[in-house]
Order: sequence, then structure tokens, then C-alpha cells
Amino acid sequence: MANGVKIWHKAPIINIFFDMLVDSFPAQPSGLNDALTNVGLLAALILTVVFAIPMSVTYDEVMQAMVRYNCTDPLSIYQSCTEYARTHDGPMILSQVANGASWALFLLASCLFGVVIFTIVLKTTGANAFYETPEKYLAWWRWTRFVFLFNIVTLLLGLNYSFRTFSYLYMIKFPDAYIMQYGKSSWSLFGESVVGLSSLLNTSLNAVALSLLMCMSGGLWALHSTKAAPQVPKV
Repeated sequence: MANGVKIWHKAPIINIFFDMLVDSFPAQPSGLNDALTNVGLLAALILTVVFAIPMSVTYDEVMQAMVRYNCTDPLSIYQSCTEYARTHDGPMILSQVANGASWALFLLASCLFGVVIFTIVLKTTGANAFYETPEKYLAWWRWTRFVFLFNIVTLLLGLNYSFRTFSYLYMIKFPDAYIMQYGKSSWSLFGESVVGLSSLLNTSLNAVALSLLMCMSGGLWALHSTKAAPQVPKV
């Protein structure tokens, strides 16, 4: 069993969730409460932005988007019905904004609901178990840790859907000269395409998150791999 624990403590990224959820030494109630506060605060902040997404598009803008991205319409920004134009038509763009905002709303609201429930139970029951016996607290944690994991996962997925939605919102809100000229967007850091730059940066957030997770994973690996110096008895 000890060798199995060492393997999970060294596994990249997995060791983060192992230490947080599976390890035999769960966080103290004060630490869990601080973590829940941060998760709930971030979910609430992003949720306010998600609520504003559907309200930021007027009916006129919706109807204009249907025309602008219909390659068969004389007023369309597409010069011809390219593969990109047929794929990224008005109904597809509008549905991506609506569906993305709906999923983000559901996930972030679910995260907040989980945070509230977990906090209430932690304050009323979990903390009491911690101060009674470690065995009771560990038994309580073995079930409730899945709610804690649920809060983390729904927060991350909600953030991902929120950022993805902005790329399609740009297509409704901002004219893109590159799309108007070439009938497609461009993934370029130089910003030739407003839509392409937004999509590139939003997709790059996954790489940023992965890099941060790898750095945190390395820190946990170093923590468990470093042997403590022997304590010198005081004279």
C-alpha cells in the first residue's frame, strides 16, 4: 500500500487530486472553508459575466448576424460560400453563443449550489467531527470529498464554456476584415482576424492551465520526495 501511495504522489497532475481528495490526511475545516470561499467567489464573479452575455445581444444584432453570415445573401460578408462560410453561418454562431452561455450558467450555478451545501454541512457537522475524533472526521470526508471535487470540476468547466462563448460573441459584435476578405478566420497573434485572435487566446488558456497544474504537481512531488532533516534535541 505504501508503494502505491508513493506512485500516486509522483504521478503528474494526478497527485494534486490525490493529495486533495484521496490522501489519508484531509484538510482541516478551516482550510476547506477557505478553499470553498475562493471557489464560490470566483464562480459568482464569472456567473455575473455569463448572465450578461445573452442580454448583450439585441434582436437587431441577431437578425443582422443571420444576414451577414449567410453566404447566399447579397449583404453577406462572405464573398463566396467557402467551407468556413457554410459551417459558420448565422444560426450556428447564434446557437454557439446561446448554448455556451447556457452550459456556463448551469455549471457555475451548480458549483455555487455545491459550495453552499458543503459549507453548511461543514459548519454544522464536519467541524464537530474534526474536534471529536479523527476517525469520525475521516469517515465524513470520504463521502463529502466527492462534493468538493464536484465543485472544482464544475468551476473549471464553467470557466471553459464562458471563455469559448466570447469567441462567437465577437463574430456578432465586431466586424472582422480578414473574414470579409478571405472567407475564413486566422489563428494569429498579430490580430489580422479579431475572431481568430480571440479563439486562439481562449484555446491557449488550456495550455496555461496545464502549465500551472504541472508546476503545482512538481511542487507536491518535491514535497513528498524531500526527507525531513533529523531533529536535534535541545539541551
